[in-house]
Amino acid sequence: MRDQGSSRSLERHYALSDFPIAVLSRELDRAYPISKFILTIRDPHGWPRGERKHSSERNPHRARWDADRFTHQRHQAVYGRRNFDQAVCLPRYRRHNQEVLEYVADWPNNLLVMNMNEGGDKAGWPELCGFLYFPIPNVPHLRPTCV
Repeated sequence: MRDQGSSRSLERHYALSDFPIAVLSRELDRAYPISKFILTIRDPHGWPRGERKHSSERNPHRARWDADRFTHQRHQAVYGRRNFDQAVCLPRYRRHNQEVLEYVADWPNNLLVMNMNEGGDKAGWPELCGFLYFPIPNVPHLRPTCV
């Protein structure tokens, strides 16, 4: 075991993403010092649309959330509620991005910001793979879509 708070489950993976990792990033960084952070940013007005779609009944995984106490706890921790509300989502999205930037301000080499709306030189394989010290995959027509 590494530092207090480490996790054998998490140690099986090189990278972690999405919910609830985003809200646990500080705790994970304390357990695993010198963590790297990848902040994916999107059009702030398009992001709530994606969150609404993710939270809708059309999401095939959404039905399981009602029986999953952990998911509701994470939504409550992030948004202060269990269900989608655009008036809450957009300010929380902006606050999260700002919190990440402030948290890693002293370690700029440990942060990669990927603008997923721009692609190319701001959200491509060379940046992602270079940051993680991995070779660029031989799939030039694909770009990272979720990190």
